Amino acid sequence: MTIRYTADLIRQGNELKKTQIFCEIAPLLCGIILGLICFSESADAVNGYVYVTPCGTCKTTAQFTTQAITAATAQHQSGTYTVVSMSQPSAAYIQITGHQVLNHGSVYFEVTTTAPIDANGNSLGGESETSQEAYYAALDQTLFGANRSIPTSVNEPDEYAGSFINSDDSEVVPGIGYALLQKGINQGSIPFGTLITVHFSDGTSAQYTKASATATYQWTWNQIAYNSAGKLMYRNGTPVGNVNTAGAGGGSFNGPGFGAGSDFAFELLFQNLCTLSFSTSLDGELYDLGSFQIPC
Repeated sequence: MTIRYTADLIRQGNELKKTQIFCEIAPLLCGIILGLICFSESADAVNGYVYVTPCGTCKTTAQFTTQAITAATAQHQSGTYTVVSMSQPSAAYIQITGHQVLNHGSVYFEVTTTAPIDANGNSLGGESETSQEAYYAALDQTLFGANRSIPTSVNEPDEYAGSFINSDDSEVVPGIGYALLQKGINQGSIPFGTLITVHFSDGTSAQYTKASATATYQWTWNQIAYNSAGKLMYRNGTPVGNVNTAGAGGGSFNGPGFGAGSDFAFELLFQNLCTLSFSTSLDGELYDLGSFQIPC
């Protein structure tokens, strides 16, 4: 199986306004995967200077932080560093603060504070290392729209649901199971927590997470969905406003897949407010994974 992810950035204007986004799920579920897009008014993880950097062997918080410090020192910039592992499906947001220092005619950047954060900008510093690493694995799946170790993409059959807009999980979830069987995959064998992207015939798409191996509905929508134009939307089709208002940044990640014959590409380029769009080639079939707006 060969899968390749690409990301493109399109410059947007500066007229985007801050919009508060609320989770349309029970608060208890708004954690790890589901919490990745449940923004509050202080949603700062990707607001401001954002820089993407690869890390060859990152797994632990200490390793992600070390790579973020290296990147921040080179960029001379405080901000959020999205560190993506090249050795396993894991990614972390590391918040860096610091300042410029003049020493004997040379200017360098001195890091003063570091913190692993979630998508809401909240520190993960009080969590156990195990919890932090679980979050990094969940973040990676959400960024790529798939588990990079066992990537799977599903075309929802029309007879189940022809659109994600105003759909119901009683329609969508059985269609996921049927579509997987058509690919020769028994959904019961897919590990708990695995994320997949489900594509609908009208061009909409949504991310679903494996929630149970035995329940009637084994998949749960993780609150991320795109309209046919690749823009984030709510389930009723209303566009999700851009919570990100300012900042610059850059960096890039191009890394390997972890399944047989897999390869990936994930790239961010230096621009201001822009749209990050994803496409995937899976077993020779091209899928549009949609897009979302970030300052980058």
